[in-house]
Amino acid sequence: MEYWQSYYRNSDDPYPIYDHWLDSALPEILAAQTVVDLGCGNGVDSLFLAEQGASPIGCDISREALDALAARAPGVRTLCFDMTKGLPFADGAVDVLIADLSLHFFPWETTRAIADEILRALRPGGLLLCRVNALEDFRQREGDVEVEPHFYRTGGRDKRFFDEAALRMLLQRFALEKIEHGVTEKYPKCGPKHFWMVAARRAERGGRA
Repeated sequence: MEYWQSYYRNSDDPYPIYDHWLDSALPEILAAQTVVDLGCGNGVDSLFLAEQGASPIGCDISREALDALAARAPGVRTLCFDMTKGLPFADGAVDVLIADLSLHFFPWETTRAIADEILRALRPGGLLLCRVNALEDFRQREGDVEVEPHFYRTGGRDKRFFDEAALRMLLQRFALEKIEHGVTEKYPKCGPKHFWMVAARRAERGGRA
């Protein structure tokens, strides 16, 4: 947690850059009652959605990040918690959950537990929209340590990099609607970022997918 507190406390990013990845899902997001932005960071997605008329809940482990979001969008509700310890939402309470580049910082079993919590919190038919690091985004640096396959201690933090098979395995209990590789320029200081984007749902019937 201290890494992220320090990161957002000392961040000199002038303004979040939204890269249009949620545009195609916007009608469903706007119609949803409960929209969760999990690991919202500087709040770029929450800010965009609030500007479109949605009422997202910005969630992050960093109070510094949430304070920055509140300053930019005072009407956005925020929640500060550690997603590795569970999600503070009742079963089936969430219509849409967004996890934009926030699920790739954990060991595999922890990541699977978070995915199970997301599934639990989504209503039947509820939508998960997420992006995670792709393998192509890994750039080996001196001192990097591979903790698990494709999971590295690098630059003072842990990062996972997914191939399609691992992502499908992670979300095997969901009904996948879309899985595609992409590149974003939302971090101009770091250069192009390779990611996987997924749209998936909790099954309408029979409980969890």
